[in-house]
Amino acid sequence: MWDAVCSVFNLKPVTKTECSRVGKIVSDLTAKGVNPAEISPRLSRYRTAYPKLGIYTPEGLLKHWDACGGTTSRSPVSALADLHRQLAEAKAASREHAVARLEAEIAVLEAKAVAV
Repeated sequence: MWDAVCSVFNLKPVTKTECSRVGKIVSDLTAKGVNPAEISPRLSRYRTAYPKLGIYTPEGLLKHWDACGGTTSRSPVSALADLHRQLAEAKAASREHAVARLEAEIAVLEAKAVAV
């Protein structure tokens, strides 16, 4: 998901602030059950729906996600598997801030699954 967001929006996060920004978007898209392949088509629909904006940000797309193609839903198991995959990628890339965030998200999701 991280790579898809960065690729579609041509982002190259380096600083802690930039990585945090992308991490929040990735987290929110994952929570919505988004498949990375959906991002580019939704961005195209977002641009079509709002042609006068001129600047299209990941935050803007996320804000208008549902209006630009409907909602998606995935099972908690699928979302958890995606978070574990992202965690492995973050560890491999030595993105410590992302590792900590993903570990926290996994713990929350696993706690919810146990509570149900």
